[in-house]
Amino acid sequence: MKFSALFILLLALDVAARDPFSPAGGGQCSPIGESDAPLRLQGIIGRPDHYEAWLIASSARLHVGVNDRPVGTGWRVMQIDMQGITLEDEQGCRPPLRLTLKGERRVKENSAGSDSD
Repeated sequence: MKFSALFILLLALDVAARDPFSPAGGGQCSPIGESDAPLRLQGIIGRPDHYEAWLIASSARLHVGVNDRPVGTGWRVMQIDMQGITLEDEQGCRPPLRLTLKGERRVKENSAGSDSD
């Protein structure tokens, strides 16, 4: 009987000591520091059923596809579409990151078969 009461007391102390604002899992998240290089989206290539992207991180140029984990970034590629790329933190500590291309999109339409001059 003493063992179960002691176990419940220790369990209660552990729950009470947990920071409610930190992610559950016991401190697996490391603080975001200056070593975390910002990512920039340089370009997107492909077609609607299969896009790939070029990222720039710390002067390194990375070619990535969906589900890739760019080395040294701590992110996993969730989605790539014509407008941009969505990344998720591998540890689940940061919200998803959405990178989009800057500037105006220039899409050349195929005008074959149109009645315009």
